[in-house]
Amino acid sequence: EEDAAAKIQHDLKASYKALNSSTHKKVAELKARLTKQEDSADDAEKELRSKMSSEEEAVKGLRAELAKKKEEAADTKWSLESEVGKEQKYIKDLEANFSNTKEASEKAREEFKEQLSDEKGVAHALRTKLSARARSAKEAVADLEASLEKQEQEASETKSSLEGRLGKE
Repeated sequence: EEDAAAKIQHDLKASYKALNSSTHKKVAELKARLTKQEDSADDAEKELRSKMSSEEEAVKGLRAELAKKKEEAADTKWSLESEVGKEQKYIKDLEANFSNTKEASEKAREEFKEQLSDEKGVAHALRTKLSARARSAKEAVADLEASLEKQEQEASETKSSLEGRLGKE
Protein backbone atom coordinates (compact mmCIF):
# COMPACT_ATOMS: atom_id res chain seq x y z
CA GLU A 1 0.00 0.00 0.00
CA GLU A 2 2.79 2.39 0.83
CA ASP A 3 4.46 1.64 -2.50
CA ALA A 4 1.20 2.30 -4.33
CA ALA A 5 0.66 5.53 -2.39
CA ALA A 6 4.25 6.59 -3.07
CA LYS A 7 3.82 5.78 -6.75
CA ILE A 8 0.57 7.79 -6.89
CA GLN A 9 2.24 10.65 -5.03
CA HIS A 10 5.21 10.49 -7.41
CA ASP A 11 2.86 10.41 -10.45
CA LEU A 12 0.91 13.36 -9.02
CA LYS A 13 4.11 15.36 -8.51
CA ALA A 14 5.24 14.58 -12.07
CA SER A 15 1.81 15.54 -13.45
CA TYR A 16 1.87 18.74 -11.39
CA LYS A 17 5.36 19.64 -12.65
CA ALA A 18 4.34 18.94 -16.26
CA LEU A 19 1.12 20.92 -15.86
CA ASN A 20 2.96 23.74 -14.11
CA SER A 21 5.64 23.81 -16.83
CA SER A 22 2.97 23.76 -19.57
CA THR A 23 1.01 26.51 -17.83
CA HIS A 24 4.11 28.71 -17.49
CA LYS A 25 4.92 28.10 -21.14
CA LYS A 26 1.37 29.06 -22.24
CA VAL A 27 1.38 32.13 -19.98
CA ALA A 28 4.70 33.21 -21.52
CA GLU A 29 3.31 32.68 -25.04
CA LEU A 30 0.16 34.65 -24.20
CA LYS A 31 2.23 37.46 -22.68
CA ALA A 32 4.37 37.60 -25.83
CA ARG A 33 1.27 37.70 -28.06
CA LEU A 34 -0.29 40.39 -25.87
CA THR A 35 2.88 42.47 -26.00
CA LYS A 36 3.00 42.09 -29.78
CA GLN A 37 -0.67 43.13 -30.08
CA GLU A 38 -0.11 46.09 -27.77
CA ASP A 39 2.90 47.19 -29.86
CA SER A 40 0.85 46.80 -33.04
CA ALA A 41 -2.01 48.82 -31.51
CA ASP A 42 0.44 51.53 -30.42
CA ASP A 43 1.89 51.69 -33.94
CA ALA A 44 -1.60 51.89 -35.44
CA GLU A 45 -2.57 54.62 -32.99
CA LYS A 46 0.56 56.62 -33.86
CA GLU A 47 -0.16 56.24 -37.56
CA LEU A 48 -3.80 57.31 -37.11
CA ARG A 49 -2.79 60.31 -35.03
CA SER A 50 -0.30 61.29 -37.71
CA LYS A 51 -2.96 60.99 -40.42
CA MET A 52 -5.43 62.99 -38.33
CA SER A 53 -2.80 65.67 -37.79
CA SER A 54 -2.16 65.82 -41.55
CA GLU A 55 -5.89 66.11 -42.24
CA GLU A 56 -6.21 68.88 -39.66
CA GLU A 57 -3.30 70.76 -41.25
CA ALA A 58 -4.94 70.40 -44.67
CA VAL A 59 -8.21 71.79 -43.29
CA LYS A 60 -6.33 74.71 -41.71
CA GLY A 61 -4.67 75.42 -45.04
CA LEU A 62 -8.01 75.35 -46.84
CA ARG A 63 -9.54 77.67 -44.28
CA ALA A 64 -6.65 80.10 -44.68
CA GLU A 65 -7.01 79.95 -48.46
CA LEU A 66 -10.76 80.56 -48.20
CA ALA A 67 -10.21 83.51 -45.87
CA LYS A 68 -7.73 84.97 -48.35
CA LYS A 69 -10.16 84.46 -51.24
CA LYS A 70 -12.97 86.06 -49.23
CA GLU A 71 -10.73 89.03 -48.49
CA GLU A 72 -9.82 89.34 -52.17
CA ALA A 73 -13.49 89.11 -53.14
CA ALA A 74 -14.38 91.79 -50.57
CA ASP A 75 -11.62 94.04 -51.94
CA THR A 76 -12.86 93.47 -55.48
CA LYS A 77 -16.44 94.16 -54.44
CA TRP A 78 -15.40 97.36 -52.68
CA SER A 79 -13.41 98.44 -55.72
CA LEU A 80 -16.32 97.72 -58.06
CA GLU A 81 -18.77 99.51 -55.79
CA SER A 82 -16.39 102.47 -55.69
CA GLU A 83 -16.26 102.54 -59.50
CA VAL A 84 -20.05 102.32 -59.69
CA GLY A 85 -20.33 105.19 -57.20
CA LYS A 86 -17.96 107.32 -59.26
CA GLU A 87 -19.93 106.55 -62.41
CA GLN A 88 -23.21 107.41 -60.68
CA LYS A 89 -21.72 110.68 -59.41
CA TYR A 90 -20.49 111.41 -62.92
CA ILE A 91 -23.99 110.77 -64.30
CA LYS A 92 -25.53 113.00 -61.63
CA ASP A 93 -23.01 115.70 -62.40
CA LEU A 94 -23.83 115.47 -66.10
CA GLU A 95 -27.53 115.67 -65.34
CA ALA A 96 -26.92 118.74 -63.15
CA ASN A 97 -24.91 120.35 -65.94
CA PHE A 98 -27.73 119.56 -68.34
CA SER A 99 -30.33 121.29 -66.16
CA ASN A 100 -28.09 124.39 -65.91
CA THR A 101 -27.89 124.73 -69.68
CA LYS A 102 -31.66 125.25 -70.29
CA GLU A 103 -31.06 128.82 -71.38
CA ALA A 104 -28.47 127.84 -74.01
CA SER A 105 -29.37 127.96 -77.66
CA GLU A 106 -31.36 125.17 -79.26
CA LYS A 107 -28.37 123.97 -81.22
CA ALA A 108 -26.14 123.80 -78.09
CA ARG A 109 -28.98 122.09 -76.24
CA GLU A 110 -29.33 119.43 -78.92
CA GLU A 111 -25.56 118.79 -79.01
CA PHE A 112 -25.50 118.51 -75.24
CA LYS A 113 -28.47 116.13 -75.27
CA GLU A 114 -26.66 113.91 -77.74
CA GLN A 115 -23.48 113.99 -75.67
CA LEU A 116 -25.43 113.20 -72.50
CA SER A 117 -27.24 110.40 -74.24
CA ASP A 118 -23.94 108.90 -75.41
CA GLU A 119 -22.41 109.21 -71.93
CA LYS A 120 -25.51 107.67 -70.34
CA GLY A 121 -25.15 104.76 -72.74
CA VAL A 122 -21.48 104.38 -71.78
CA ALA A 123 -22.34 104.73 -68.09
CA HIS A 124 -25.14 102.19 -68.46
CA ALA A 125 -22.76 99.79 -70.18
CA LEU A 126 -20.17 100.34 -67.44
CA ARG A 127 -22.81 99.90 -64.73
CA THR A 128 -23.96 96.67 -66.38
CA LYS A 129 -20.37 95.44 -66.65
CA LEU A 130 -19.60 96.36 -63.04
CA SER A 131 -22.80 94.68 -61.83
CA ALA A 132 -21.80 91.53 -63.71
CA ARG A 133 -18.36 91.63 -62.07
CA ALA A 134 -19.93 92.06 -58.63
CA ARG A 135 -22.22 89.07 -59.28
CA SER A 136 -19.24 87.00 -60.45
CA ALA A 137 -17.32 87.91 -57.31
CA LYS A 138 -20.30 86.95 -55.10
CA GLU A 139 -20.69 83.65 -56.97
CA ALA A 140 -16.96 82.91 -56.59
CA VAL A 141 -17.19 83.52 -52.83
CA ALA A 142 -20.27 81.28 -52.60
CA ASP A 143 -18.48 78.54 -54.57
CA LEU A 144 -15.43 78.77 -52.30
CA GLU A 145 -17.61 78.59 -49.19
CA ALA A 146 -19.44 75.54 -50.54
CA SER A 147 -16.11 73.88 -51.41
CA LEU A 148 -14.75 74.52 -47.92
CA GLU A 149 -17.89 73.14 -46.29
CA LYS A 150 -17.61 70.01 -48.43
CA GLN A 151 -13.90 69.58 -47.58
CA GLU A 152 -14.58 70.17 -43.88
CA GLN A 153 -17.33 67.52 -44.02
CA GLU A 154 -14.96 65.05 -45.72
CA ALA A 155 -12.24 65.80 -43.16
CA SER A 156 -14.76 65.31 -40.34
CA GLU A 157 -15.89 62.00 -41.81
CA THR A 158 -12.27 60.88 -42.23
CA LYS A 159 -11.51 61.86 -38.66
CA SER A 160 -14.60 60.01 -37.38
CA SER A 161 -13.62 56.95 -39.41
CA LEU A 162 -10.08 57.01 -38.07
CA GLU A 163 -11.28 57.46 -34.52
CA GLY A 164 -13.70 54.56 -35.05
CA ARG A 165 -10.87 52.32 -36.23
CA LEU A 166 -8.69 53.44 -33.36
CA GLY A 167 -11.49 52.58 -30.95
CA LYS A 168 -11.88 49.10 -32.49
CA GLU A 169 -8.19 48.35 -32.19
